Amino acid sequence: MTPARRPWPTFLAVALLALLPTAVLLVVSYRGALRAAQAETDDTARRAKRRVDELFAAADDKLRGYARDVAAHPADARREWLDRVVYNDSRFREAGEIDAQGRLALTDRGPRLPPDPVPADQRPNPADPRTQLIGRFETLVKKEESIVLSRPTGDPADPRDLRSVNLLVKPDVLTDPFAAADLGPTGYLAFARAADGQLLDGIGAVPKQGDKLVPGDASGRLRGEAVSADGAVRVVAEVSTGWAARHWSGQLAFGLPLTVLTTLGLLWLTRGLADRRRGLDYDLQLALDRNEFEVHYQPVVELRTGRWVGAEALLRWNHPTLGRVRPDLFIPVAEETGLIDAITAWVLRRAGEELAPVLRQKPTFYLSVNLPPAMLANGRASRVLDANPVGSPLTPDRLVFELTERQLLDGPAEEVAGEMLTLTERGVRFGLDDFGTGYSSLSYLHKFRFDILKIDKSFLPGPDRSEAGVVVLKTLIDLGTQLGLTLIAEGVEQPAQADLLKGQDVKYAQGWLFCRALPAADFLDRLKLDG
Repeated sequence: MTPARRPWPTFLAVALLALLPTAVLLVVSYRGALRAAQAETDDTARRAKRRVDELFAAADDKLRGYARDVAAHPADARREWLDRVVYNDSRFREAGEIDAQGRLALTDRGPRLPPDPVPADQRPNPADPRTQLIGRFETLVKKEESIVLSRPTGDPADPRDLRSVNLLVKPDVLTDPFAAADLGPTGYLAFARAADGQLLDGIGAVPKQGDKLVPGDASGRLRGEAVSADGAVRVVAEVSTGWAARHWSGQLAFGLPLTVLTTLGLLWLTRGLADRRRGLDYDLQLALDRNEFEVHYQPVVELRTGRWVGAEALLRWNHPTLGRVRPDLFIPVAEETGLIDAITAWVLRRAGEELAPVLRQKPTFYLSVNLPPAMLANGRASRVLDANPVGSPLTPDRLVFELTERQLLDGPAEEVAGEMLTLTERGVRFGLDDFGTGYSSLSYLHKFRFDILKIDKSFLPGPDRSEAGVVVLKTLIDLGTQLGLTLIAEGVEQPAQADLLKGQDVKYAQGWLFCRALPAADFLDRLKLDG
């Protein structure tokens, strides 16, 4: 017996199906983790932007108050105001006034004598009356890096009165609320001047070049950005996608139990199919030795006389644990594993033994056996026929091999036609089963040599058949007759169907109207009764 191949495609399919929920979970949870990380990064940028807006709004309120209330007051009064600003709000480290000559003349610590010159890039634009972000500089008084906010207080139309007031902000005031933020080893939060990218402050691995923020390409990273209400500050929060794994573990912890249950359910549902497929593959190797197969026979009846002129052999498998296994389940397995040749040889041998009495008594009685077209390649069918025991009454001239036209689509046409010719020369006849139901019925009649056409039961008239169906049936019958082929109608179940077929000169039929497929002993008993 040819050893069977293990059904690895089935195992692989079951394994993939079982792993599908886990794969889906990994993909969905990873994307969910990235979405959560992106949302958190966006939220960090938005909160940082609100921090800037609140700080700048407070500074603007104080600077507007100075310009409105004390600009015309003596130096002592202005110094007291500047001192009060710094004292009352810890976010501001220093306040000072720049005189018309662009010098720092007054601070919260008192007058600067002589006044210190302030570079032009650290002064506000006198034409813009709003509070302006000057940038981050080292202060003249405390010599510390500060964010400088400034507002003109003089008359912009009078070059001699281009005074302004500065408010110096501690840079870490921006980042303090985010000191505990988990941005990962390569993440950062940065505040930069929108106009030129000057870095005001930041935490984490801030990418910079000199004093400028250089965010670079965000590929493989998650970035959130925001701009302050006045458009002066750009906030950038960025983390790596690898950092999102901390979210991923949370996603997995939530979805893993459900996935495990789903996987177990799928395994339970597919186990039966896999076990049966694996069992059929393995047990087919033992079925012949265990004598688990049997052949049932359905007669081919001559319609006008009721005489049984032949029979179709139908294989049955009584599995010791599965019970009766349908042919449509195990025949494809037998074909895939290469066991179909041994099984076909067994059918011929068993049929020759069981039908020996009728084969010897009725010289014209024949047996039809279904044959996969693949067996007509490489001489396999000839070898199966040669394996028939010497002296068997089932000689080639008493044998009809039936081919299903749907299966012929898969066979190599030239090899099939050549093997059919070889077997025909030995006396074997060929029948085309289920004629009319495939794609290339007429093409097959041209390519291959058939002796018998078996008309499929779907063309027989019935309660749900239309008049058009009867026309198609008559056309098929006329075609077969014109080609000189023997016609056998399958699936005849009603007397009216038999009468119609007789009226159309169809000579032979099969179906439950005459007899079901029977074991050999019952078949031979009925054959005695029906003649």
